Amino acid sequence: PLIRIHERWRADTPLVGREDELEVLTAGIRKIWAGEHPGAVIVSGEAGIGKSRLVAEVARRAGEAGARVLIGRADAVEQSTPYFAWRSVIASAIGFSAGDSPDQVRARVDEYMLALPRLERLTPLLSTVLPIQLSDNEVTQQLAGGARAENTDRILLAILERSADTGPVALVVDDAHWLDSASWRLLSQVIGSIRPPLTLLVVRSEAPTASGEFERLAESAQTRVL
Repeated sequence: PLIRIHERWRADTPLVGREDELEVLTAGIRKIWAGEHPGAVIVSGEAGIGKSRLVAEVARRAGEAGARVLIGRADAVEQSTPYFAWRSVIASAIGFSAGDSPDQVRARVDEYMLALPRLERLTPLLSTVLPIQLSDNEVTQQLAGGARAENTDRILLAILERSADTGPVALVVDDAHWLDSASWRLLSQVIGSIRPPLTLLVVRSEAPTASGEFERLAESAQTRVL
């Protein structure tokens, strides 16, 4: 099923304080509008300290400024499920919702992939992040192991890059400390893409990640840790 964003993402309650952190985060919004590389911001802290509320406020401001906001959320129970946090992100990028029927989702995916003709034969690989299963074709049935993972990354990255064709994008990943290894790998590619989004990651400081990708991202010169 698609992820339903938690109530803590509601931004209709007043945000008190956090002026310095808000300035760092909103500076990223200005960068995507200026066409600069916005990098990534990791918001780290203990559970219940207000990380998600802070980032929800930034997401609200980005949306009001005209940016497209894509929100994903990892889950402790789904740490071994590839690309789990990307399900809601890809759904928003393609343009279907949790209430759509399987036929509606399939029709929307078919329509969307017409805009990516070079990758259309890889469409069945989207079953990893879709609420429906797509049968392999003569191309995808030959893909296994690393080749299948590589081509899955390829088509997901293309979809996310296409989201930036019409304007700036802000990507938010909540509970990123629970991301699976495939999700971290894709995230690294998204941040290093031609039109990278403003990427905001929310992590618990007391919950270490299992992926070296997180350490590399945190140590990058283009990453700010709050």
